[in-house]
Amino acid sequence: NQGGVWDSVNRKVKWGPFFDSTARTLTYTVAGSPGTYTLSGAGSFDGASVPTTGDTQVVVPPPPTPSVVARTIAAGTNVTVAVAPASTVRSYAVEEDLPAGLTPANINQGGVWDSVNRKVKWGPFFDSTARTLTYTVAGSPGTHTLSGAGSFDGASVPTTGDTQVVVPPPPHLQISGSVHTSDEAPLAGVVMNGLPGSPKTDASGSYSAQVPWDWSGTVTPTLAAYNFTPPSRAYSGLTTDQAGQDYVATRPSVGIWGSVRTSAGAPLSGVVMNGLPGQPETDTNGTYKADVPFDWSGTVTPALANYSFSPTSLGYSDVTNTWIGQDFVAAHVLALGLIRRSSEGTFQLSVSGPPGRALKLQISSDLVHWQDWKSVVATGGQDSYSDAPPADTKQRYYRAVEQ
Repeated sequence: NQGGVWDSVNRKVKWGPFFDSTARTLTYTVAGSPGTYTLSGAGSFDGASVPTTGDTQVVVPPPPTPSVVARTIAAGTNVTVAVAPASTVRSYAVEEDLPAGLTPANINQGGVWDSVNRKVKWGPFFDSTARTLTYTVAGSPGTHTLSGAGSFDGASVPTTGDTQVVVPPPPHLQISGSVHTSDEAPLAGVVMNGLPGSPKTDASGSYSAQVPWDWSGTVTPTLAAYNFTPPSRAYSGLTTDQAGQDYVATRPSVGIWGSVRTSAGAPLSGVVMNGLPGQPETDTNGTYKADVPFDWSGTVTPALANYSFSPTSLGYSDVTNTWIGQDFVAAHVLALGLIRRSSEGTFQLSVSGPPGRALKLQISSDLVHWQDWKSVVATGGQDSYSDAPPADTKQRYYRAVEQ
């Protein structure tokens, strides 16, 4: 104070000269290596030296112990933060920074998890008491790096010690799902090939299996007489459970295929295949195809006006494969319709036959002797004709034959 200066060459603190006789109090402080030092000095009054009396010893104390924050990690995921504040600290707080993929638990000493900033926070503590702060971590398997710091009266002190936490993989992962038919009915007994133990679906159509961490493989559902969508699922390096791995089961498509031809081998179109779903008709090539449900049973009967078929029908039971070559042979049918006698004595009769077919109508009185009556061409429908026999005719027979 008082305008004094430090003469570092001669290692003296100097005041003055003062050109008066005023009493003064001169002060200064010292710092340095811890230990005890002896001071000496003197005053010069009008050139006369007067030694300084009084205390001569100064003691420089050792510096206070600095605040320390040290982290130790045990068993891979158990974190301990030892905090030792300097004795002069009046308040402090501690934070731990967690990387993405980790979540803390079991935080002691009133600490909280700031999920937005990904920090575990303790304090402030308004004292200089040492504390042991602990928490555990869980999350994505692997090695993660922690960081942190303590704030002591506003001064930041980085956390020292262990920095690596190792989250082990779980002992196993689970793959689960269900198998249902397209109408949502559960399907039991489906073997999930590719999963450990090849599990089967239960009565509710569900399945599950445990696989090792980082498992890779392909799962293929299998049950006789069923197809599956998707047909399989591939997995590579699994690190999470796989739920909802569902499949839709359907019966494979089966069919009835064949043709209808005349005895001469000519294709016959327009033949209705009664009994098949949708009652398909033969095309211009005389062929027909129809899809039927798996395990279908039924009878197929071809039908077309003025034709008969051999065989007359084909029966099926529990169809599980496509049947091909289900062929029929068609034959023309000539038919005489209702014969009536009018009040005038005229006979009315109808004749049906394949369109364009030349027919000869014949008459007989005894079914033995026949004589030609009329030549006609069938239209494919019911063709009507009139005959006026002699008045004394007791019985008269008619027939149609192909020309």
